[in-house]
Amino acid sequence: MSERPWGIDRAERLTIDSALVYEYSLRELCAELGITEKFIKPCRPWQNGRVE
Repeated sequence: MSERPWGIDRAERLTIDSALVYEYSLRELCAELGITEKFIKPCRPWQNGRVE
């Protein structure tokens, strides 16, 4: 496994909105990879400030 310059090898948590587009495929992928999902509240994009 190659080392990352910031010391992170894999994602542990994913912060996303509650859009239905994420309903199945992303949840299945997160479950397979052991990633915890954290959903932001509707109509509050500032809770996901790095992307929005």
